[in-house]
Amino acid sequence: MRIAFQNVPIYHHANSELPTSAELKTELSKNLQYRACAVIEAPIWTKVTLTDASKSTGAFTILLSDPGRKLAGIIRKPAYMFG
Repeated sequence: MRIAFQNVPIYHHANSELPTSAELKTELSKNLQYRACAVIEAPIWTKVTLTDASKSTGAFTILLSDPGRKLAGIIRKPAYMFG
């Protein structure tokens, strides 16, 4: 299941780069409900987020495996990122 996360706070590195896919994945895994999900495709920032450096929030997508069909319930809970 592909999920889009919106309104994610953007914290730029000292070199002005966005957090990497690995950093997004690590941050998302801090939310207990997502620890049981297998990542099929790493998180990817949306094009709008990548092209507008002035934004304070952005969005990314991620593809997760849902063999237990639990994601429908999981995505109803808020995910906290960088906060």
